[in-house]
Amino acid sequence: SMPFLHVSKEHQHARTRTRTRTRTRMLFAPVHRLLGTHQNVGREFAKRGVVAFVPSYRLTTPGLPQLMLDHTLVASLVVGLAAIFIEPLRSWVTVLATVSLAYVTTLARRWVNPGVQHPSHCEDAAMAVAWVHKHAHEFGADPERITIVGHSAGSHLAMMLCVCPSFLRDANGPQAKTLHGVMAMSGPYCAEIMARSWLLRTLYLYPVFGNHPTAWHRMFPVGILRDCSAEELKNIRLPPTLIVNVEKDWGLEEHAPELEETLLRTGDRASVRVERRLVDGLNHFNSMTGVGKRGHRANVLIDIAVEWATQDREAKYARLR
Repeated sequence: SMPFLHVSKEHQHARTRTRTRTRTRMLFAPVHRLLGTHQNVGREFAKRGVVAFVPSYRLTTPGLPQLMLDHTLVASLVVGLAAIFIEPLRSWVTVLATVSLAYVTTLARRWVNPGVQHPSHCEDAAMAVAWVHKHAHEFGADPERITIVGHSAGSHLAMMLCVCPSFLRDANGPQAKTLHGVMAMSGPYCAEIMARSWLLRTLYLYPVFGNHPTAWHRMFPVGILRDCSAEELKNIRLPPTLIVNVEKDWGLEEHAPELEETLLRTGDRASVRVERRLVDGLNHFNSMTGVGKRGHRANVLIDIAVEWATQDREAKYARLR
């Protein structure tokens, strides 16, 4: 069983429709489970006749600085409200007690839920792909037409599964080169770009990828491919890749050309299939939270994903040649 794999009820109806349309199954890498948007994503794919699997994965517990800030703000709010009605709380002792409470709460939370670090997230995603490949027929889907779609951190995971064959191999999943395609949306692909920001280093890189910055580049697809020799790059076979960014992507649009450039160096020129698109009118967050809302621009991303997953790529690229 896959306790972190969510399949929406609408997929039961999608099973019938996919038998009469292109038999495609999509794996949508993790998207904002806490906000419930994994249900919206699955529902929108199902409405379009595509069987969609939306996995969640084990999370990294935030670092001490972020947890301290979070808990201090919460404790300050609670104590501040209480001080309005309880005069003895209006002293420096209360401030000291509040900070101490936040620190103890932070340590307790990290002890109860230490979380995981890279590569655990990639391993979870690979297990999900392997499960989907094995059970595709149960949902009326074709295991030979898997398209992996990821957004933000999920996009990083999707690309890591493609450039690091060991993840799918160890999970007994399909080879990346046999996938029908991958769509990477608004993802971080280059550690060097991420490391420029103190905020991203503190809140993201150190907690997720560890305390050794010199090793970070090998945990991102661009760094992995740049470390390959010319001969190794020539032997790499990747699925057709669509790189998508939205208009206001919080600096993540800088990663796209770096990823495209490294992908174009893999395999032989005739076999490399990489495309890029920019979708205006969206930002990094509402591009997912807006999915499923009537008339919202974010639904365009689902249409693009469905198009990428269902098109006859052999015929398309034959025309281009």
